Amino acid sequence: MSWQEKADKELVITTGDGQVFNFMWKDPEKEVEYNISLFEYPEVEGTFVDRKKRKGSRIPLTLFFVGEQHVSQYNAFEDAADDERHWVMNHPYYGRLNVQPIRMHVDHTGGNVSKINIEVIETIVENNPKSVVNPKDKIVSDGLDLNDQLSEHFAVVLPQPKIADAVYINKNLTKVYEEGRKKVKLTVDADKYFELFSIASNAVLKITSKPLEIMRLIQAMINAPFQFIDLVKNRIALLKSQFGLLRAIAETATKKSDKIIYETMAGNVVCSIAMAAVTTTNDTLSSEDYVSKNDVLEAIDNINEVYDQYVEDIDSMASETGSDEDSFVPDPVSMSALQALVNYTVSMLLSIALDGKQERGVVLEEDSNIIVLAHRFYGLEVDDSTIEYLIKTNNLGMNDLLIIKKGRLIIYYV
Repeated sequence: MSWQEKADKELVITTGDGQVFNFMWKDPEKEVEYNISLFEYPEVEGTFVDRKKRKGSRIPLTLFFVGEQHVSQYNAFEDAADDERHWVMNHPYYGRLNVQPIRMHVDHTGGNVSKINIEVIETIVENNPKSVVNPKDKIVSDGLDLNDQLSEHFAVVLPQPKIADAVYINKNLTKVYEEGRKKVKLTVDADKYFELFSIASNAVLKITSKPLEIMRLIQAMINAPFQFIDLVKNRIALLKSQFGLLRAIAETATKKSDKIIYETMAGNVVCSIAMAAVTTTNDTLSSEDYVSKNDVLEAIDNINEVYDQYVEDIDSMASETGSDEDSFVPDPVSMSALQALVNYTVSMLLSIALDGKQERGVVLEEDSNIIVLAHRFYGLEVDDSTIEYLIKTNNLGMNDLLIIKKGRLIIYYV
């Protein structure tokens, strides 16, 4: 449909009480605005604009009732407008919109015409279908978004790293990789991990001219362990040990560039720990992902411990003022996002702990075997899942499969 054909159509408003009003109209204006936050850094020229989702559009309307009944038509419209529910507006240019009026002015001086100026704002409707957020997906998504923010801040504050910085980054990257290489269990994970390390390590010298691109390659390698096929507690333990290796930077950093390197790489590891805590074999996060409440609480303690240490390190490295060229000022966007990520992850894990299983233990009074014990504590299943679960939770070996000796402590969960 051409713009001329659209301009000839009437504008229709259905008010909150269900009444329908048809208008002649003109001036199809519309204002689109976005949610933004502005951040300025004393040592960086310009402003960083953090843009989020779009706000509801603002639309100024110039509408007309024409004819002998224009005043009574307007009065009926004004009465209907007092209903607090939203309007449905079918606009010839912008289609069907849910809106709320914020001001309205009428001019009856035109003789046979009531001219109405209204400003409306597009609104979210309360009875829209509510989206169900998967905590696991949200935490991983927020963590990856934070990775992007960290790398972007790195590139803004350190737009031209020196060769010495590249060598320093590669030295620490190698330490992190070697720690991870020792702990990875499956060949498929080991091969992928080595590939990511090789790509990042071989490209790191290019960081002097491509800081954002290369830092993202480094982050991809740092992130890899949170997706290893292994127990949650093992992946968190690995990432925690890698964080400990990077802390050597914080303890010795004197240059601005060293501090920014720590802020970025160690912050990346803290993100990975949060993501590892919720990355399991299941699509959703639940108490089945942890054997007991103690496992959940241990994960929470590790996340809080690493996060608190990171914040303490960043605070200790920050300059008193940002007036000097070599001043280090932490990225407020990253720090705020990391706090939100950790708080949300811990809250989700706490909800799991409330539903988690309690650990129990019994010392065998006589010799037994795995089948009898699985039946005793969990019941037997056709797929032998309870047998496998008892073996896994008690670290039973080949020598324990035929007979489990008297006096052995057996752990089970209820």
